[in-house]
Amino acid sequence: MTRAAIWLVPIALLLIALLDMPYGYYQLLRVCIFCTSAYIAVQKNDSNTNFWVWGFAACALIYNPVVKLSLGKEIWPFVNVATVGLYLSHMVAERRMKNMFRGE
Repeated sequence: MTRAAIWLVPIALLLIALLDMPYGYYQLLRVCIFCTSAYIAVQKNDSNTNFWVWGFAACALIYNPVVKLSLGKEIWPFVNVATVGLYLSHMVAERRMKNMFRGE
């Protein structure tokens, strides 16, 4: 599995969540987004990119599967779309940084 899966899998799951899915799917979504967000926040904590640390830490808190944040069915689609935006912008920023260091 490539490094891009850390972004693409959560993005796909979040977009599928915009459909009407069973409750178990949203529980799985919470676990996946929590784990990937926490992972990215910890990875970015070593660098001087506080925006990504705080953004993904907040995302991990929102999607925490243990202490659930109950926002209501009307709000979650907007939160999911915002989370897709966070993951996409981080993916683009990481790829640009990688290409910059490669000299492309």
